[in-house]
Amino acid sequence: MKSIIATLTLLVILGGLTACTLTPAKRDKVPADSKPYVSEVELAEAKAYYAYMRFRMLVFDGRWDEGLAALTLALQHDPESVRLRMTLAKAYLHLRAFETAGQVLDQLLAQDPTLVDAWQLLGELRAYQELYPAAIIAYARGLEQKPDDENLHLRLISAYELSGNTPAALRQTRGLLERHPASLRGQLAQARLFQRNQQPAEGVAAYEQLLQRHPEYWQAVLELGRLLENEGQVEKAKEIYFQALEKYPRQTEIYQQFARLLIREKNYAEALARLEQAREQKPADKEILTRIGLLQLSLGRFVEAEENFRRILQFDAAHAQTLYSLGIALVGQSRGSEALDVFHAIARDSEIYPQAALQIAYLYQQQNEVERSIEVLRQTLDVGDGSAEIYFYLAAFLSGEERFDEARQLLMNGLELYPEETGLMYQLGVIYEGMNNRAAALQQMENLLRLQADNADALNFIAYHYAEQGTHLDMALKQAQRALEQKQTSYIYDTLGWIYYRMQHYSEARTHLEKAAELAPDDDVIAQHLGDVYIGLQLWQQARQAYERSLENNAGAEDVRQKLETLLKEHPDS
Repeated sequence: MKSIIATLTLLVILGGLTACTLTPAKRDKVPADSKPYVSEVELAEAKAYYAYMRFRMLVFDGRWDEGLAALTLALQHDPESVRLRMTLAKAYLHLRAFETAGQVLDQLLAQDPTLVDAWQLLGELRAYQELYPAAIIAYARGLEQKPDDENLHLRLISAYELSGNTPAALRQTRGLLERHPASLRGQLAQARLFQRNQQPAEGVAAYEQLLQRHPEYWQAVLELGRLLENEGQVEKAKEIYFQALEKYPRQTEIYQQFARLLIREKNYAEALARLEQAREQKPADKEILTRIGLLQLSLGRFVEAEENFRRILQFDAAHAQTLYSLGIALVGQSRGSEALDVFHAIARDSEIYPQAALQIAYLYQQQNEVERSIEVLRQTLDVGDGSAEIYFYLAAFLSGEERFDEARQLLMNGLELYPEETGLMYQLGVIYEGMNNRAAALQQMENLLRLQADNADALNFIAYHYAEQGTHLDMALKQAQRALEQKQTSYIYDTLGWIYYRMQHYSEARTHLEKAAELAPDDDVIAQHLGDVYIGLQLWQQARQAYERSLENNAGAEDVRQKLETLLKEHPDS
């Protein structure tokens, strides 16, 4: 009995939902003027709404093809719906069917040119297609219907600027600010336009006016600061940053920009202090921690840098750039074995791995494991991670082992990939010299100079060659002087001093060689050259000291030992 009652109840409920009734035993007479009942589900509007909701659910799942079919069905039920047609245009825009989206909008606007939203969407479509004149027309038509619309003004300003018509963009901005004097976006657009239009004074004034009205808008602080920096008004930029930070000490972006300015001024200590202040506001900000760590590395504060990078790795233990920086901090503390473990932890498919491989090779070389250094760099090349630096250092390691043929072939391969890489060209010249092929070495350096006329290393190489030969000394002197203008290194001072010695200009030679010895006190060749100059100046005691220093650094230099013995024999009191 209970099951029969339950069945009858269910039939009644279902009948109510479907607008159907059970056939009665006796039917009342229907009045002649009454209309038959129509379910709301059968209405076109309801069918359109159902199809539209299905469209939304489908696109939410990323099923755009099915969603577009549902939306098309909705329009078949309600073809005059502006909302559905706008949605269809947006859907085509999302699917990058730009022409179809444009056709939908054109048809919609042909029927009703007062649709502001349609003009705006058409303008956005044309701007996305980089059809800026068409975008300008669309935005302008929208503004005819709604002249106070701030968004349309801003889009029209952007379209004018993108089309290269900055004066029109500025005029439009002034028009916007006349209607909306307090418009933050309008004031910002005007300031940026002045800046991009090479009107820095007007740009500064616009930013300052904006900040008077909206002092809390720290993005304008950053942009004004950059503008002032670019115009050389560094002190004024600093003042802007100071004032902003006093009012809004939690804006870490201002600390960071201030720190970058201080770094450019090489005021590293204050830059670090500013970044530390930023970290106080955001202790877990990885970007701030990274900047602090890198600055500490540059200052040689390796222990503090290590602490920072280890803190970052707590958030992402495999972050390649942070691991690399940590490795550098450990190298700076002479903890090579630990650094090797860190560099080896860097994934081989990361962009920074080739740099890590160089560090690994260097550390093995420091441990007198040159073969392992060579193996690491060769493996890096084998997996396609080659860079000019890899070729350069691998060739250097090979030549250090006097494997000149391998080094030469490697550099030739590298130059096929990097034909204008001057470092590889220079290294190839050095390899030729190691192979006692001085002519090929000189030719390689001349090739390099044709590509880069002021390459200091090539100029110095050629100048030193002629100094050794004692020929073309005037030309060699000019080349060495040009090299020194580019780089003030010990070996270039040595070359210049040695040329003066060959020219018997001993005073000038002494000046440059003493500078070279100051920069490289452990270089046996420089000490030997300086001893020869002292001999020329008849400074016997200084010459003895220079020769002794050369032998301390290279006990096997027999020519130096003979010079010293001769000096002591001829001048025993020296």
